[in-house]
Amino acid sequence: MSASAVSQDIFTYLQSLPPSSLMQLYGDVSYGPFVCKAILQHLPDSARQLILRLVFCGAEVTYPVQEILTLWTKPDSHHQSSILSSLLWMERMQVVEFVDQNQNAAERQQDLIIAEEKKEESTVANKSVKVKTQFFHGVKLSITSLNSTPWVELTPAEQKSHYRARLEKHKETGKKLPAPPPTLSELEMYTQSRWDSVLHYLVGSDYESPPAVVVHFLEKTGLMQEDTEFKNSSTSDAPPPLVITSKGYEFMLQDVHVQLWSFIVEYLATLESHPKCNEIRKEALLFLICLSYCRVGSAYPASSLSEYGKILMKDFSQFGLLFVYKLSSSLTLFFPTRVAVNLIAAGCNTVIHTSIGGTKMKLQSQHSILAPSSASTRALEVALASSDPSSSPHLAIIVQTNFQLCAYTTSELHISMLGLFCEISTYRRLPNVIFFRITRDSIKSAFRLGISSGQIISFMENHSHPRLRTGDQPLVPRNVTDQIILWERERTRLQIEEVWCFQGKSLDEFQSVRQYAIDIDAHVHDNENTFKLYTKYSKVEHVMAYLVRYRSRVGTQKAKK
Repeated sequence: MSASAVSQDIFTYLQSLPPSSLMQLYGDVSYGPFVCKAILQHLPDSARQLILRLVFCGAEVTYPVQEILTLWTKPDSHHQSSILSSLLWMERMQVVEFVDQNQNAAERQQDLIIAEEKKEESTVANKSVKVKTQFFHGVKLSITSLNSTPWVELTPAEQKSHYRARLEKHKETGKKLPAPPPTLSELEMYTQSRWDSVLHYLVGSDYESPPAVVVHFLEKTGLMQEDTEFKNSSTSDAPPPLVITSKGYEFMLQDVHVQLWSFIVEYLATLESHPKCNEIRKEALLFLICLSYCRVGSAYPASSLSEYGKILMKDFSQFGLLFVYKLSSSLTLFFPTRVAVNLIAAGCNTVIHTSIGGTKMKLQSQHSILAPSSASTRALEVALASSDPSSSPHLAIIVQTNFQLCAYTTSELHISMLGLFCEISTYRRLPNVIFFRITRDSIKSAFRLGISSGQIISFMENHSHPRLRTGDQPLVPRNVTDQIILWERERTRLQIEEVWCFQGKSLDEFQSVRQYAIDIDAHVHDNENTFKLYTKYSKVEHVMAYLVRYRSRVGTQKAKK
């Protein structure tokens, strides 16, 4: 099971898998229904309704797509194109298949390839559609099952009972008393400390170093590299220290779920050399999807996992996905953290990009992640009132039209991150808020580090103050976003492109070659007065081949005369 495409969430990763691997995930006896449920929740509302109707009609029943569009959708060409785009995406995800009873298997596969490459509406609309068997059974089980979580939860009362028994045993032997199971706040602190150690390590601040496996991933993914200017002393054999790269600066400004997923993708890539790569990777994907259907703070016994699952449990705890707790000599529990539970929800906020009939479509799968949230306001108030505010993970930003940035935070890490694109000399600090100014020089210095204007704007929007989300005004003033984009364009005013100059012999020849160059997207510039045409150097061979054919055709016509 391999995925070569770079993915930003678990759904784009699943889309890059071969069909056989997806069918194995859907058909898994224990966890397949949760995978099917996750795919169903990722679909837009109209596509989800379509699948549910097809499921309740039966897996073996086929319906003409055109009839579905007529009976089940609004008489709107845009709405129907959206449904067709969703069907094409679901076909790639092995959710549905298109059937033509009059075609054999080879012809049917060829038509599906044409539908995918050309995105032609008629190619799909004239066929019938049905839900694939594995997905049909998985969705049916997920709807009818009473189990909301993939594993049986150990209740707090059972945890206390086991913990008391362990305390009594330790008192008798005189051993050090064990710590109690973690609370919700302790799980939050555990996850935040894991990611704070990664980000602090990236910026080189004095903080607890992350686990060795995480440091290895930082270097392997190109977020950090060995310091090329480090000069080792003759009395020491210490290796050169790691320093952050431009890619690492980009990583710091991304959302925590994108950061986490980049680690998971790299972890999955390390399994390529394992003799049982496909089996372990399937287990890892099932584990990750099932974690999103658990509850934060709930305890699940490790004994319910397979042998590979227990290994994955220990590895995922290194990334802050899980908290592993040994309740007794024979009972080990794992507690999913908030980032693990929200892993699928973060992917559901993505947009399915596709096109059909020559029209690009964007299918929003769920509500925007920037929706108003009273929970965010409460989290900010709790964070600022915390007895240990330095450990608070919350950051709330207000950007003013005069380019002043106010950030409600007490974290030194947040200050370092804001210093990447704000003017350090304008730094002012109050007990719970800091002030920066965004200047041309500070933004330019961020560009030199490899940070783009889109990443800066996205960072300020994702961490905007909750009170800004209650109205219709933009989260960042338009004059600020426009100016940041203009500052970035200053760096790319001049673009150099290698071209080839063609000198035409006549006006007819010049016009014919120019039209061909325009058709194949090779045209750069031309001068009709001098018959000179400039084309992209990468497409010279195509233009020259056409020129030879044109002159041969013209020569043949003259010879006939």
